[in-house]
Amino acid sequence: MKSKLYSNIESKKKNIKFHMPGHKSRPFTSTGWEEFDITELNGTDNLNNPKKEIKDIEWRIAKSYGSKSCIISVNGSTALIMAGIMGSSREGDRIGVVRNCHKSVFSAIHYGRLNIVFIEPLIDSVYGYPVGVDLNDLEDTVKRFKLKALVITYPTYYGTCDDLKAIKQICDRYQVLLIVDEAHGAHFKYSSRFPCSSIELQADITIHSTHKTLSSLNQGALLHINSDKIDIEKIRRHLSMLQTSSPSYPIILSVEEAIDYMDEKGEEKLEELAAIYDKVKEDIGNTCFNNIHDKIEHDIKIIDKSKIWLAPGGIGDILTRDYNIDVEFDDGKSFLCMMGAGTEKEDADRLIFALKEISDKGFCKKGQKIDSKMKFPKCGKKVMDAWQAEDMKIRTINIQKAEGKTSSSYLVPYPPGVPIVCPGEIITSEMIEYINSLSENSVEGMSADNMVYIIDEEPI
Repeated sequence: MKSKLYSNIESKKKNIKFHMPGHKSRPFTSTGWEEFDITELNGTDNLNNPKKEIKDIEWRIAKSYGSKSCIISVNGSTALIMAGIMGSSREGDRIGVVRNCHKSVFSAIHYGRLNIVFIEPLIDSVYGYPVGVDLNDLEDTVKRFKLKALVITYPTYYGTCDDLKAIKQICDRYQVLLIVDEAHGAHFKYSSRFPCSSIELQADITIHSTHKTLSSLNQGALLHINSDKIDIEKIRRHLSMLQTSSPSYPIILSVEEAIDYMDEKGEEKLEELAAIYDKVKEDIGNTCFNNIHDKIEHDIKIIDKSKIWLAPGGIGDILTRDYNIDVEFDDGKSFLCMMGAGTEKEDADRLIFALKEISDKGFCKKGQKIDSKMKFPKCGKKVMDAWQAEDMKIRTINIQKAEGKTSSSYLVPYPPGVPIVCPGEIITSEMIEYINSLSENSVEGMSADNMVYIIDEEPI
């Protein structure tokens, strides 16, 4: 069903346009998107202060997901995570964060001048990745630090999921807000073959990316509010400061159509994706590749089957060069294939064929030893909050000589965009080893000359 916003924009296609943007709906690219790339006019509403057409779309999406209210963003889940955290807290509040969260969580705490309380994630001893959180550690932290809110990533970048129902019970027990970065899980609600959505589990705030597994354009995202304890207008005020004042109408419309597609065909599509996951898992059984979800030592029972996570890595370039297959992530140790609304069975067949052929050519050996240095490092000692580090004198130093120094910047290998070092934190030898191993495998996050910023003792 076409929304009023879509119809209103479509009706303006042939109008003479003495307003932004400069292309005036005339074709300058081969995509044709200019016809729907318009500005805030009578009949097109205003994303940063929606009253009519966009507000109606948000209401329909909230109804679809079962949330109390919903906000659309064209600046991705990054802007919504920041707005959600800053809009539900005050300066000085303590926010609990499992360390393997996205850099946008750190940005919110930094700019909101909040006090971060880290919770160490569970690290798989074989592959060295963060895969979840220990519930006892989490409850101890929530109780001891009297948190305002807890931020959980569900699912992780690699498709592992914590027991969110138990986490919600802990938060309720201590009257702590639960904010869930469900950016990679916008599809969950559409099939019982996938984890339960955090909205259904009554998280106070849930953030979705609609472009990661659904079909919207890049930067489409949603924030759902499911609690009377959250002030939606305060979140909108923060979002208006973080988000462009010239929002993309093609992105807005693509978010709407992504949800319409899932409402109509989501269950069928997700059944297909779950079947593809199972087929890949079965068909690579006689190859040298392992399905990491089956090898995790911790008791992680909830898996997002839109993520095919295999080891060993180091084959991304081969897949691209020889088979025209591009993967989401390859750090040399493992690689990640993300499926979504646009994935077809034929795509999986080509992947299986490629993996079998690569294995037959002797690319890897079963039981291949994993580099022990490539394990997600523990937090360094926190000397000060990140925002306090801004007022300190700084200098640069080679990362190899930075052990014991206090960082004044974030070091964030990307993907997945999880900080290894934070401002105000002591850099450890474990962090340096991990960063070295990432750099060796061409993962972004270090400057070309391996220099980092550290605090030079005295405040400015």
